[in-house]
Order: sequence, then C-alpha cells, then structure tokens
Amino acid sequence: MKKLILCFFSVLITLTGLALFPNNVVEAATPVNGNATRKAKDVLNYIYSLSGNYTLSGQHDKPGDVSSTFNNVKNITGKYPGLWGSDLGFASSGLDTMNNRQGVVNEAKNKWASGSLVTLTWHMIRPQDNSPNTFEGSVKGHPLTNNEWSQIVTPGTTLYNQFITRIDEAVPYLKQLRDADVPVLWRPFHEMNGNWFWWGGNTTYSKKLYQIMYDRYSNTHGLNNLIWVWNVDRPSNGAPASYYPGSDYVDILSMDIYDNDFNSSYYNTMVSLAGSKPIALGEVGQLPTSSILSSQPKWAYFMEWTEYLTGYNSNSSIQSLYNSTKVISQGTTPFYKVLWNQITSHTANITFDSQNSNYFESWPTRVIRSSATNEEIVWNQNSMSSFKLYGYYWNSEAVSHFSFYTSSNGTSWSQASPAITGGSGTWQSYVYTLSGLSNVNYVKVRWNNTSGQSWSPQIAAVTIN
Repeated sequence: MKKLILCFFSVLITLTGLALFPNNVVEAATPVNGNATRKAKDVLNYIYSLSGNYTLSGQHDKPGDVSSTFNNVKNITGKYPGLWGSDLGFASSGLDTMNNRQGVVNEAKNKWASGSLVTLTWHMIRPQDNSPNTFEGSVKGHPLTNNEWSQIVTPGTTLYNQFITRIDEAVPYLKQLRDADVPVLWRPFHEMNGNWFWWGGNTTYSKKLYQIMYDRYSNTHGLNNLIWVWNVDRPSNGAPASYYPGSDYVDILSMDIYDNDFNSSYYNTMVSLAGSKPIALGEVGQLPTSSILSSQPKWAYFMEWTEYLTGYNSNSSIQSLYNSTKVISQGTTPFYKVLWNQITSHTANITFDSQNSNYFESWPTRVIRSSATNEEIVWNQNSMSSFKLYGYYWNSEAVSHFSFYTSSNGTSWSQASPAITGGSGTWQSYVYTLSGLSNVNYVKVRWNNTSGQSWSPQIAAVTIN
C-alpha cells in the first residue's frame, strides 16, 4: 500500500503541474583553483547552469583583428555572440601576430563590459625556438624527441627553464585582466590528443605541460581569474581519457570538431569523462545545427573559428542557429541583462538558474540563491537617477519582497522604498523601481525569504540610469 501511495503521489506531481518547480537546481560550482575570484566563480556557475538547457554562442577573432568576425555575426543575425575568443599569437605580423597582445587584453575588457564572456587560447611557439615565429616553423609539427619530452617536464633542465620563460610571457597580460576583474575561460595546449602541434600527441607528457602551467599560473602568479578549460580534438586522433590531466586541474572539458563531424559517440565520450563537470565545443568549423544541439544538449557553448564563419556556413544557417530558442546570444546572458560588470560585490550563495524559462517570460537565465539565506548583491554606477529590477516569485509561497538600500560611498546605507508593480503568473512577476535618485552611486538588493525555497525569488534583469 505504501508503495502504491508513493507511485500515485509521483504521478500526481506531474499531472498537477508541480513539475513547474525548478528541477535539479544548480548548486554553486567549485572551481579547481580554490582562490578563484568571485566573478570567475560566477562565470563557472553560469556555464554549469547552461548545461543541458542552453548553448552559449561564441565567435573567435584572431589577435591581428580582434573583433571583425564577432561584429560580422551581428551584421548577419542582428545579435552579438555571448562569448568572444582570441589568441595570444605567435607571428611577427598579420592576423596571428603576437605583437597585439595588449589589443587582445583591451578587447577582452570591452567584451566583458558589453555582456559577453571571454575565452583565450594560445598557439605557443616551442620553448627552444625564437619568438616571434611562423606557424609551420614552430607551432605546427616539429615534435619533441623523447629526450626533449623528458627534459621539458623536469625542473632544472635547460628546456624546462625555457618552457617556464615561454609560458610566463602571457602572465603580464593575464594579470591585467585579473586586476580588471575580467574572468577568462583559459584553454591552453588545445587539441592535445593530436600530433600536429608540438605540445600534443604524447599520452605521458602532453598533460604534464598543462599541469605545470596550471600550478605556475595559479600558485606562483595568482591568476585567480582563470577558468581552466581542457581541450582535445575528436577521439579518432587519440583517446581523450589518455590525455586528461585530472579533475583537480580542469573546470570545463572541451572538444574541437571540424568537417561537420558531430558524432554522437564523441559527445558521449565527453559526457562520460566529464562526470558532473560541463562540456563545450572549444572550436567548430561548420556550426552545429539546432537539431544537433537538441540531441547533444550538454554542450554548454560553442566557439566558431574565425574564417570558418562565412567560409563554411551560409548566412541562412548562421541565422537559423542564432534564432534558436536554445542558443544564447550576448543580449540574453545575465552578464548583460543583470549588468554583472557593474556588480561590485555579492554574498557567497549566489548562482544561476537556466531551467524552465517558459515560465519566466522567456528570460533564459535568472539569478538565484543556492541556499535560503539573506543574500545580497551590490551594483555601482555613479550618479544613478533610477534603478529597476525584474523579479519572480513562486506562486505557492508567500511573497517576501526584496529589500533595497542606497548609498553614495558603498559603506553607509539607507533603506529605500521602490514602487512595486505586477504580481501575476505561475511565477509571479514583480517590477521594482527606484526613481528620482540623488547622490546615489550604489544600490544593494537583499533576499528576505529564509523560510521557503532557495530558488524563490529570482532576479531576471536590472536596468540603471
């Protein structure tokens, strides 16, 4: 009888609509770097929330021309990608120049401020070769000998010292992004299971290069803004698991797929290897279609390689993908909608929910708490005249409205009383408006509901004037 009652209750939940509750709400992610910055944690939480729900659109631009292809996506689709990528380069001039690293840093700051996430990779010159160099002259081919592989991972050897010097070339630029509080999806030694780059194709040593870089960047240089993205090519070029550096070194697992080769077995390989970690398409040539993403829903983002955008995809196929309800562009990321670059601080238990967007007037991702505690977020903009927040409450719980506080200096606060409108829907929507503000540079919003669910209320958007 007890078993029958439980079965009946299970069916009742589904039939009566209680399945409208967020299911499997994302817990706050834990970066592999225990000292990761708050915004690096935020980005990783967001990537976790996308997995299985949405795919973030991405576009790569080479370091010699840092935004043309990204901007061309807007020309074709009317939307900017939600993720911008570039490279630290290797050449003396041209699109792959290493002499525009400062320009790459500046553009990364611009893209983050505009609401897109940032990812960087590096076609690194061999440590023993002169810099700058050419792709064929150093980056591609020129495999290390067995003796060189042994030396490059052995502290005290000449080649190890050269390797440390080479990887440290990137540090001043990544530190600028750290100091500007720009989180970076960092994808070093990409396509590690292939034998075309000097760092790849060695199941014993290729992953050790990644581990050495992780330890040095995290523990010596304090690059706590980096989210560590491990990358391989398709399994036909080498079993990904043989190159995996270990879960203590990887936040996101990614695969590069060209030639429209979105084989379900590759996807299943990555899902199995990742466990609870997110997976992504680190590079693609032909874009995945909506049907591919529907059948392979855990790809959290894709990054289209520069010249492939229009070289291997028609405008109509690009438009079709970007118009998919399951693909996120810049204008629908919370980093754009909730003005994340203007958040100066928030308490620890803040994360994201990207499920059930049809109950939130199609806002793809909302800001939630990971525990039913009094969490807070602080926004900063000098000389605010108005502040508006769009929130949602589960309709079976008593509404405990957000509290609002204003400040000129971010330390002394006065409680404010917003105008409140709304209150309808399966998830009750409310708009909170603070208007006529004077001498206000900071607004703090506080969750008050500590007796109900952690995922109610939710913040969908913020506007500041």
